[in-house]
Amino acid sequence: MKPLDNVQMIEVKAGVTTITYKDGTTFITKDDITLGLGYKNENDIPLNDHCL
Repeated sequence: MKPLDNVQMIEVKAGVTTITYKDGTTFITKDDITLGLGYKNENDIPLNDHCL
């Protein structure tokens, strides 16, 4: 996922969450998700989203 600052729209329909970013990229999932602003990765390695 990209930073929330770049989100244009978040839509939840029938248990499916679609996040549309300002650049047109979309992220779609049926899984439960948590969105948070200002998250800081305390690890020395970058976070990788292996689901995309």
